[in-house]
Amino acid sequence: NQLRLRDIHHRTKLPLVLHGGSGIGAMSLRAAVKNGIRIVNIDTELRIAFTETLRKTLRAKKTVYDPRKLLSPSIAAVADVVESKMKILGCIKKA
Repeated sequence: NQLRLRDIHHRTKLPLVLHGGSGIGAMSLRAAVKNGIRIVNIDTELRIAFTETLRKTLRAKKTVYDPRKLLSPSIAAVADVVESKMKILGCIKKA
């Protein structure tokens, strides 16, 4: 509830953490940030991106045995999700 978030943030002046942020739409995430959320946990989304990509890679490259070649696409998939979320949350190029 966005009103509850806003109220808690204004009363406490503390940064709020959104646990279980995987699968939440862009508009809801932006609204949450507007109302005091400062950390968004998306571990499940990252695990799904990594695992689905690894499965595809293993099916496509059955003769490859170098873990670096097998894991690189999964690492890139996780980076893509992170970059996408950073854009949604407005934290690209912020220190």
